[in-house]
Amino acid sequence: ALRFERARLRLRGLNFHERAPDPTTTHRLDVLNNSGVALGRLDSVRASALIARHLRLALEAGDAAHVASGLTDEIWNRTLGIGDVAEVPDLIARVEALLLRTDAPVARLGLHFMRGYYYLNGPKPDHDAALLDVDRYLALLSEQHYPYASYRRSMGERSRVVIRVMLGRFSEVARELPGLFDAALGRGDFAVLPLLADANGVMALVAVGALDEAQRAQARASAAWSSCRNAYAWQDLSLLQGAIHLALARGEPRAAWDRVQQDLLRFADSPMRSSPLVARAVNAGAAQAALAMAIKCAGSERAELLRFVRGQLRGHIDPRMAASLSVELCAIEGRHEHAVAPHAVRMSRRAQQAGG
Repeated sequence: ALRFERARLRLRGLNFHERAPDPTTTHRLDVLNNSGVALGRLDSVRASALIARHLRLALEAGDAAHVASGLTDEIWNRTLGIGDVAEVPDLIARVEALLLRTDAPVARLGLHFMRGYYYLNGPKPDHDAALLDVDRYLALLSEQHYPYASYRRSMGERSRVVIRVMLGRFSEVARELPGLFDAALGRGDFAVLPLLADANGVMALVAVGALDEAQRAQARASAAWSSCRNAYAWQDLSLLQGAIHLALARGEPRAAWDRVQQDLLRFADSPMRSSPLVARAVNAGAAQAALAMAIKCAGSERAELLRFVRGQLRGHIDPRMAASLSVELCAIEGRHEHAVAPHAVRMSRRAQQAGG
């Protein structure tokens, strides 16, 4: 369904002739848009298919408000690797131009969140810009009522956690996490709990020495999410990343590797494997755990782990982790000249870029 909808949208193009909204068509578009939002927290692949269908039908209907909303959701698709991420700046410009002449508060709200998501996860991250957008997004949520306001606020708060961890504001995040957990539990929002217990939340708690609190957060989130009995979703990836980081922080690589093997089996049978961004993240976490385990063992087990890592590096993996994992692999295998040289080249390039 996703490939079919993406192909139809690509063939149609993004230009449209604006017309007065038709109530019946607008209702259909509302249903599609709300379904995509609701499904996005659980199954990004099926949600992406609905997003593409919603945008195509909005373009055909000439409904400017829905086109603006659809284009903001398309920014999310492209950032996930579904479509060309290089076209995101053009999508942002299209939405901004539409909002100058269209009363579309949901689209305006969505632009801040999706643009922030792009600044966080796109090819050239800008964490300060991402935080500005997410803060504005949360401020807008406080100023008026929006559909799915509780869910939208949860996702905004979670994004704010991730961005501030990237900015090194660990103590600030660590102070807030218990309150965010309690609030999510209080409103029964089991879907957001795992997102707060991912590698970013765990990293903030570990950074301030609160390993027991990190373990408690992981346990609470895992228990809540497992009770929902869903197929492998974003939440499972978040819990996996948090579990790996916590296990390695405790010096327990075997626990991290055991967890990876369980998740790889579930992930292989999940629709989420079709998402390039998710696949890269799962593979990077698996390689990280395997490398840590390889350091602690020897013989055939060590050789098998290193073969696994080499295989992961040849496949789809987060490019921001691939370089460091490659250096670690070379160092473990005793190929120090291969480990140091590429790293030196990268650092030289960065220095040249910084110097203009």
